[in-house]
Amino acid sequence: MKADFPTPEFKHTPIDGFITQYAVLLVSVRDREYFCFGNAVIIAKHIALTARHVFEEYIKQLDGTDGRVVPGIQKFNLQAIQFVKNGSGEIEGRYWRVNRFFAGEPGLTDIAFLELAPTHEAQVSEMLPALSLRLDPPPVGGKIAAFGYHSTKVLRTGESEVEFGVNPYTATGTVKEIHNAGRDGYLLPFPSFRTDARFDPGMSGGPVFYDGALCGLICSNLPPTKANDSHVSYVASLWPTMMIMVGFRRDSSSANDEFCTAYELAKLGFIRVLDLDQMHILPQANGRITGHFHSRSETPA
Repeated sequence: MKADFPTPEFKHTPIDGFITQYAVLLVSVRDREYFCFGNAVIIAKHIALTARHVFEEYIKQLDGTDGRVVPGIQKFNLQAIQFVKNGSGEIEGRYWRVNRFFAGEPGLTDIAFLELAPTHEAQVSEMLPALSLRLDPPPVGGKIAAFGYHSTKVLRTGESEVEFGVNPYTATGTVKEIHNAGRDGYLLPFPSFRTDARFDPGMSGGPVFYDGALCGLICSNLPPTKANDSHVSYVASLWPTMMIMVGFRRDSSSANDEFCTAYELAKLGFIRVLDLDQMHILPQANGRITGHFHSRSETPA
């Protein structure tokens, strides 16, 4: 008997909703011209996640390199815009500086960490609660909800302000297939899962939720080629991010960066992970970090 899955939806989302406080738009400026690259999601104090390919596209376009960067060292002209309602009830964009970028070895995952620095006092005084992360992919048949800004345009620039034309959308769909060992060796060599949710261009790096927790980031989409066909979309799973070495300053008294795995950061409570007990980190003699995750999600043969 064919499963009766919910019909995927793609709906415009109010800019002053809960999710728009966490989901941010990544932009950069060169010669007073603004460029929009994708999305990120704030998961904890000064910590955000984005798609690695979004960050590398920024490097290629604005730095003139081949996209290779040195995680945690280079400085970037990249900002994350958080849309919030101010005291007057108007929507305003608050800018976070992207100070540093942390990623694992190529092929580990399409997810990277960003270190954010506030530019507005309210970003410190009105710090949002940390998001809950779920490392295990949703089960096949599970309903996911994703968010992202697509087709963003710069409408007007002035001496001290910029007006963006944003299209915030929420996409829902059903998990169709899970690839805990990667889908292939080239396009999607990292752990991911397939869904029929619609992800439009510009939504890469946006958050994906299952059962109230962040379960991955928007990675890629193949739109239908025929009427009545489904979208073929992919979400990067979260569990490989626990093996990434990060250098976030633990508190204001820390004089130096303290590098550790994201797994250790989660154990210390700086990142809220619901199923951290299923993750096992295995340091190697050569200094590399590997890990194993006991996934409870399976794709039927």
